[in-house]
Order: sequence, then structure tokens, then C-alpha cells
Amino acid sequence: AARCLVPAVWFHVAAAEALPFAERAVDACFMGMVLHETAGPDRALSEARRVARNLVAVLEWPPAMPTDPPPPARRFEHDEIERMGRRAGFRSISLLHLTDMVLYLMSV
Repeated sequence: AARCLVPAVWFHVAAAEALPFAERAVDACFMGMVLHETAGPDRALSEARRVARNLVAVLEWPPAMPTDPPPPARRFEHDEIERMGRRAGFRSISLLHLTDMVLYLMSV
């Protein structure tokens, strides 16, 4: 579906922990609902940092609230994602609270 909406963008599916690109090969990397699904979220962020020249955007569930039904996947606290981003070497990390998700913008 995304290819139809933005045909000028190159999409590539790969394991987040082992991206098949050279260092700084892409302007930006978008990880939509990926970190909570990986066995190695730290490694996935490090790989995104390695291949991106400018920005990595990470879309994730918000932290779980006591009233939430059990999620099918792990949810991270904001500070967990920020710590992973710092360990991966990002210069700055900001977040945008969306209606049902959180978008983390990480500058290389």
C-alpha cells in the first residue's frame, strides 16, 4: 500500500538487526512498530543509526497504562527508548505523542 501512496520512495524489507546497506546509505530510516517485535532492539537502533545520514524515526506503542488490555507485544517506557538511542549514538532524541502511538525522532 505504501508503494502506491509514495512511488518515488524506495522500500526495502530486511531484518532490523542486520540491515543490508552501507554506512550512511540512506537519508532517513523509519521503523514503524518494529522495536517491540525484535529480539535485539538495541542492535536494531544501532543498525538504523549506522545506515542513516540524518534521521531515524521510530513509531511505537505508548507505555502501557494500568487500564490497558494486555498488549500482544512488549511496550517500552519512554526512557527505555531514549537510553537505547543514546547507546546507539544519536545526538538528540525528541518525541511526539500521537493519538495512540509515540513517534521518536532521533538525529544522527
